[in-house]
Amino acid sequence: MSKSYQLIIYDLVHRLYQRPDQDTRRIILKAYLTQAPNRKLTLDELGKIPGLKKKVTRERSRQLITEFRDRDLPAEIERLKSMGGESSEVRQDLIDLEETVKKIVSEIKKFELPVFAKHIQDSLFSTGVLDQHLYIPVAIDLAKAFGAVIDFKVEVYEGQSIIMQPVHDRDEYTKAIYSFAAKSATHCCGVFSFDKLLNPDWDSSAPQSIVNIPISIRKQYVLDVLSTDVSLLLLQNTEYYAFGNHDERISSKLKPIFFSYQNSIHRTILIQSIQRSLRFVFLKSDDLRSKTFLRVLDEAGDAIDEYCRRTLLLTIVNNEFRAPGASLQKKLMGYTPGDIYSDQISILEKIRQNGGPVDSETFGEICKESLKIDPSRNGHIFSYSVVYYKEGSGRKQDYYKTLDGVYTIIETKSSTVYENVYKNRINQIKQKIHQILVDLEGFDILSEQKNKSRAEQVLIRELLILQYSQAVSSNDLLIARCQLCNKHFPVQLLIAAHVKPRAKCSLEEKGDVENIAMLQCKSCDALFEQGLISVNQEGVVIANRDKYILTDDLAIMLSQLEGNACDYQNGSERRSAYLKYHRDHILTNFEVSDDILIS
Repeated sequence: MSKSYQLIIYDLVHRLYQRPDQDTRRIILKAYLTQAPNRKLTLDELGKIPGLKKKVTRERSRQLITEFRDRDLPAEIERLKSMGGESSEVRQDLIDLEETVKKIVSEIKKFELPVFAKHIQDSLFSTGVLDQHLYIPVAIDLAKAFGAVIDFKVEVYEGQSIIMQPVHDRDEYTKAIYSFAAKSATHCCGVFSFDKLLNPDWDSSAPQSIVNIPISIRKQYVLDVLSTDVSLLLLQNTEYYAFGNHDERISSKLKPIFFSYQNSIHRTILIQSIQRSLRFVFLKSDDLRSKTFLRVLDEAGDAIDEYCRRTLLLTIVNNEFRAPGASLQKKLMGYTPGDIYSDQISILEKIRQNGGPVDSETFGEICKESLKIDPSRNGHIFSYSVVYYKEGSGRKQDYYKTLDGVYTIIETKSSTVYENVYKNRINQIKQKIHQILVDLEGFDILSEQKNKSRAEQVLIRELLILQYSQAVSSNDLLIARCQLCNKHFPVQLLIAAHVKPRAKCSLEEKGDVENIAMLQCKSCDALFEQGLISVNQEGVVIANRDKYILTDDLAIMLSQLEGNACDYQNGSERRSAYLKYHRDHILTNFEVSDDILIS
């Protein structure tokens, strides 16, 4: 067979609906039957396809599809059968279509189930089996009409099609797995081990469906299920995962810490403080489940640190130190510590005033005699504290210490000199960019325009680096943060990416240097420019998995970015408008092949 699936469909639709008054039917059916393999067209989108003389309602779109599938196509197939198997040039399109869709079904049967349809589509497309204008659920419906034996079923979960065995229960293989993963993550301060999730023998409440999934595809399938929620964060190269908006345990520990400290804190001491406080929850129970949570918590320090940085709860200061990130700073506004943390903060002040670490005996006297701490809080006060920590060999050899190692309150000297240098340079950059834009309006020579545009880009990049960099030394600005992945890089590897493409910007938008560009690493810049990732109105990174073939490596890259907090979105109306343009025109632009419009 030499014709593509798309051309077969066009021939069939043209033959069945030839009258001029059937233009709408032809356009709708062509679009529906030849839609992109990784994206299902909604009924609303079908009713607004370019080429229609007027918009079509959802009900009318549904009616046209149903009539083709349940009435017109079966009638044509019956006519073909009545010919006794003899070939017919008149109905060659029907013969070709039957061959194509039955071949697709036979290929689907080679996959281990359950599996998300997008993986089948991408695999078959990359090997040349699947036409780029064929959406698998549509192909299965067509194959059924031709009498193909379908020994699997298609279920939809959160807008994604999943191919399952007939005996698979959709909720057990989707909602139950997702719920179990979310609860496990919540118990461990929002971060949990993928390995433990995929081998749930430790928890009798785990859904049986997890162990029923073939081991060879288990991780990918479970990852796909979890990825239906954009708050999923993959950590430590998928060894751990987290749900960015499902748990407040980490931020509940960080708030009293940075309410108490003006200095940055070493990452190891800070993360251990979070883990130490959470251990108290699991030590109350001696069952296997709690022991597993405790073991995951103890091993997850690096994953917790990554989680905090990517959600902007924390930001890096001089590599090994952490300070409040933009997200935590918002949470600290108006924060009032509860009773337990108020007690700890009072104790912290006494430790500071001591001028050095407090020995165990003195610490006990402070709690009991000086501050009269309620004994019912002893667990959180003595062993599982947050805003200070205990170190030593036990009993009277223990010492209580501040997290930042500072014991006398010293007013931090203002860095006014450096701040003024930064402000002056930022103002100079803005003036230079304004002059470049004025000059560009007067240049007709293309080479001169390019030179000026390059100079403008260099200045915008410098402006962003000044705003988002962190000094390695007092003289050099060498490291800055990508605003999408929230990872830190040498400034040479960072790009000033226009959120709204520069070519589409008005002169006023080009001059909006405070808002038009975002600092991105080269990897994120490529994904952003290609429309594979963007930022929603809440300031969270989102992804479009339907643009290209979704390889396993690309799927992991997108999942590792989705859910990240992006501080570019700061409430500014202009920034919101630029991001909306990127989402509407770069991320989710809906383009229909010109061939579809042929009537």
